Amino acid sequence: MDLRRIDDDTGIAWEVCQHERALAAATVQAGSEPTARFLRLEVDPQHRGRGIGSWLIGTIIDELRAAGVEMLETLVVTGSAGARFATRHGATSGDHLVTDILDLTRADRVRLSQLVQDLPGEYVLQRWHGHAPPSLINSYAQARKAIRDAPNRYPPPVPEWTPAAIRKSEQHRAQQGESPWVTAATLDGQVVAFTEALTTESPDAEQHDTAVVRAHRRRGLAGAVKADLILRLCRQRPDLRSLAVTYALSNTGMQAVNRELGFEELHRRDLVRLPL
Repeated sequence: MDLRRIDDDTGIAWEVCQHERALAAATVQAGSEPTARFLRLEVDPQHRGRGIGSWLIGTIIDELRAAGVEMLETLVVTGSAGARFATRHGATSGDHLVTDILDLTRADRVRLSQLVQDLPGEYVLQRWHGHAPPSLINSYAQARKAIRDAPNRYPPPVPEWTPAAIRKSEQHRAQQGESPWVTAATLDGQVVAFTEALTTESPDAEQHDTAVVRAHRRRGLAGAVKADLILRLCRQRPDLRSLAVTYALSNTGMQAVNRELGFEELHRRDLVRLPL
């Protein structure tokens, strides 16, 4: 077997190959703290049970430990073979995460429209697809930092968002074939709440960050911006069939918003952590 290593701006990747065929692959990116790294590991189903995954993770650990990394993190479906693999290698559970899914073909558009109309009158909805408007990019960068308040035990890293960082992210997503859709609530021309979804050519979309600036919480903004975005996707991307979102089980506020919008639980996963 041959091991190939690839470095790029997003992290490090390894491939285990035999006769030019990939048997396993892994990627490592930034984790929840400076000395942590997030690992994604996959072994071809036809080659599982042969120790390839264990050999690959051992190689990765040796390299990362030498580079000063102290913790590996990854996501596993609760009770799955992946969870058992992680436990055998000494990983323990950190956060419990829930993935909800909304069937867009059955979305209650009347209910969603009502949630949008219930937005307090002093707020104005702003919408964009692809690139944030120049007039909003400064306050949008600040609002994105509010995601740090989400109740995660080990929160994913939140970049130091600046207008330049947002433009770089938009460019990178375009290169990856991803298209961001954003609905934001503004007050006096400043973004105070937003939600974002990513679409590709796939009929299944993903909802990413939803955040409300601290001073504007508990006013129905999260539900309003999410409802508006769902309605936009239904109108402008009628080919889409689902929208999925992941959040911490402890984030009961987001769970309540999702249920009000019609999301249903798809599965639960654990963020597991392996000290190096």
